[in-house]
Amino acid sequence: MKTKRIDSLEGIRTIAFLMVFLAHSNVYNPFKYMSYSGVSLFFILSGFGMVYSSRLNDKVPEPTIRNCFLFSCKKMKKIYPLYVIYLLFYFVVEFNNGQVLWVKIVNLIANLGFLSAWSVLPQIYNIGSVNWFLCGIVFSNMLFPVFWKHMKKKNRSSKEIFVCITSLIVAELILDILLGVFSTITGNNIFVRLSYQLPVFRLIDIVLGYNIADLFLTVEHDNKNGKYTLYEIALCVIYGLFLIVLCSPWAGLRGFLPGPILFTSAYTMANSAIIYLFAVSKGLVSEKIISSKPLLMISGVSMYAYLIHPIVNKVIGYGRFRYEAYIKLTVGLCITLTISMICKMISDKMYSIKK
Repeated sequence: MKTKRIDSLEGIRTIAFLMVFLAHSNVYNPFKYMSYSGVSLFFILSGFGMVYSSRLNDKVPEPTIRNCFLFSCKKMKKIYPLYVIYLLFYFVVEFNNGQVLWVKIVNLIANLGFLSAWSVLPQIYNIGSVNWFLCGIVFSNMLFPVFWKHMKKKNRSSKEIFVCITSLIVAELILDILLGVFSTITGNNIFVRLSYQLPVFRLIDIVLGYNIADLFLTVEHDNKNGKYTLYEIALCVIYGLFLIVLCSPWAGLRGFLPGPILFTSAYTMANSAIIYLFAVSKGLVSEKIISSKPLLMISGVSMYAYLIHPIVNKVIGYGRFRYEAYIKLTVGLCITLTISMICKMISDKMYSIKK
């Protein structure tokens, strides 16, 4: 049985990628903190997609250690060759960073094995700017068979699922408050980095996506009197205003909110609402705008583009406060998407041959 794609969520995935792309370009952008919302969207969408596809086409193995490892490898094998190229590019570019050769090699091996995001040692760090995200995805893929077996056993009501979603949101907020307090007391920003990059913390967002998908598949949806259209428009307006206030340099919240909240849990509730409502996909915004062909095209190559865009940014070097920087930004996006499409075509062809 093939999985029926939810086009509106594919459009949301594109918007999340564009948020991250704009922030990583270093072009002057007063709302660059919106990229943290984009990362949160990526994680929740990843969790949603895992459960949604598994409900419709159950091919999840029994949760043994071997099966969990192989399941994660299977999920990453199409993109791993590009990931290796990405790491080697940054390894060469950053070769003269002052570290001794054996430390560089150990760090490269840690990154190749998706272990760098777990390290608190300065010698072992994430090469480039996005591979820590993949470390979180790999970790969640390894644990998914365990979660999946537990979810299949429990026939939860929509109320129980909603309580679980609410509990996860509150738990993440409390955890970020505690990490913010530790960061302030110790004066060490490592607690901020841990909340943002450590896979076990970002697993909360992914498990939240599991439960949102479970709720979506449990509840019967109708569209009487166009109510979802009104909900979508209202939510889009509220969501946009929320991001502008939270991420703008004029609101002053950056200096007020602890770093872990500003980077992660501040967006969780809004992103969860956006994903659930657009999954219903019965309103004007989701059916006509978010599901448009250009957004769906970008979504199809978004994981490849996520790896390619830092390399393009590094090569082009956009600069700040210049009109030509925005021209380069547009060119950089076109180059990123073109290379991503080529990589996807090659990967799909190789995968189909092996099958």
